[in-house]
Amino acid sequence: MKKKAYLVILALHFWAGSSLIAQQEPIYSMYYFNPVLVNPAYAGSLDYMQTVASFRRQWTNFPGSPSTAVFSANAPFKKNPASGWGLNFLNDRIGNIRVNGLSGIYTYKINFDKSKLAFGLQSALNNFGVDFSESRLSSNNTFDEAFSQNISSWHLNFGAGVFWYSERWYAGLGIPHLRAHRIGHKDQAELSEAKQRAIYMLSGGYIVELNEEWRIKPSLLFRIPSGGPMQADIYTNAYFRDIFSFGIGYRTRSGIQLVGETKIIKNLRLGYAFDQAISKLGGQAGGSHEIILRYDIPLESSTEINHRIF
Repeated sequence: MKKKAYLVILALHFWAGSSLIAQQEPIYSMYYFNPVLVNPAYAGSLDYMQTVASFRRQWTNFPGSPSTAVFSANAPFKKNPASGWGLNFLNDRIGNIRVNGLSGIYTYKINFDKSKLAFGLQSALNNFGVDFSESRLSSNNTFDEAFSQNISSWHLNFGAGVFWYSERWYAGLGIPHLRAHRIGHKDQAELSEAKQRAIYMLSGGYIVELNEEWRIKPSLLFRIPSGGPMQADIYTNAYFRDIFSFGIGYRTRSGIQLVGETKIIKNLRLGYAFDQAISKLGGQAGGSHEIILRYDIPLESSTEINHRIF
């Protein structure tokens, strides 16, 4: 019971803009498998449709620990390949707090001789809710008026991004949420101070061709929250033909990640990531698990997909 009460307080603290502010935007260890989640400008950069479903569970030893489920789709417009579209469905939970979101993306890209530059705009509608009926603040169920009313509020937000890429490298800046807004009921003074703030996602990567069968891709992702400390993901992935890949990553102030993915059948791939915190809390929190399924769909039924690894 005390753990549940503690988790409610921790969750509100986390949404209120504390030292955990970076996690107002869900963490993804395999973000490179679905880059549209960190940069709207990625949508439509491929010459085929990409659909992705993923689920992530953090800190498995803690009841009510963060979990995130996502479904995404993006593609260029068939009649105007310079433009693209994307859709994201999100369900994010921590303790009694849950966020459901739907976002739509439009992109436009400019072709250069050996690279392309894409710009993206995103609009998102999110529902933020807290169910206090699941909370027990004491062993004898003492009533507390401050926790008598559940929270459910809707928020419209906007995002943007820029994505510059070639066949071998990429660099981008994504801001999934530009607008800071208050969370909770206006008449609840303390909760109304909780805000979702802008987080800047700066990413880059480069492909090194070792031979005809093996490629290596070092990559970086910097999460820079407004009013909070920066966090960086540093990855190195190895790719064998178009069959499988594996890699290792390090997230500053967090831990290490082991990642891998493989082709199941034509155009269908399965990925898995395991995170282990290396802080003092790491052994108690348990690991984090992420599973992702991606299916690529050609825009023309007769077209063979040339899969890109970013």
